[in-house]
Amino acid sequence: MLTGGAQTGSSMSRLHLYVHPTCSKCRSARALLDAATSGLEYEVIDYLATPLRRSELEALAEAIGDGDQQEGSRLMLRDKDLARDRRAATADERLDALVADPKLLERPILRFGSKAIIARPPELVLEFVASLGSQST
Repeated sequence: MLTGGAQTGSSMSRLHLYVHPTCSKCRSARALLDAATSGLEYEVIDYLATPLRRSELEALAEAIGDGDQQEGSRLMLRDKDLARDRRAATADERLDALVADPKLLERPILRFGSKAIIARPPELVLEFVASLGSQST
């Protein structure tokens, strides 16, 4: 786990950026986040070095799917990386696939509290961070 930005606040009030370290979209999202978060703490989580537990994946799926775990799970799995005969149909199958092979996680993912996005394109991190500022006013 790497940390970027300023070192203030608790873990719950911090942004979390889930990355695959060699992914160009992840590197772009991190650069944009660095530029957009002056003074705001965030954590970079290399989910290949520290694979996410199923419960963590379920929480991300819920945050991404806005409460719809089935939809969040669909969005989180990189179907293009699966062989056609391995395509997972249910949320449980998709989460099982992600636990078994973390490289299948759609990335980058930016999370703050109970909200998360898949930052594709990476510029979505700017909208997400801006929406956090508008919620506090």
